Amino acid sequence: MKNVSVFMVIVGLLLIIGGLFFYKHVDNAVDSGGSMEITTTPGGAWTVKIPMFAGGVMLLLGCIFYYVAIQKKTNDTAIHRI
Repeated sequence: MKNVSVFMVIVGLLLIIGGLFFYKHVDNAVDSGGSMEITTTPGGAWTVKIPMFAGGVMLLLGCIFYYVAIQKKTNDTAIHRI
């Protein structure tokens, strides 16, 4: 489980960093409220920024799984010492 969590953390970081480099924000000049933001890919197509969100979720889950794996290992060794 520890190996999977490290893999999830690495993939999550790559998705976050990749999302910062490959997506750009363009303010919508037609929107009078200024609240709408359009995300475009390098080719100019409009898209949502799912890879950064997925990267953040994977990073969070990887950290949680790593913490649980370490806690389980310390609890297992404490039980065997008794």
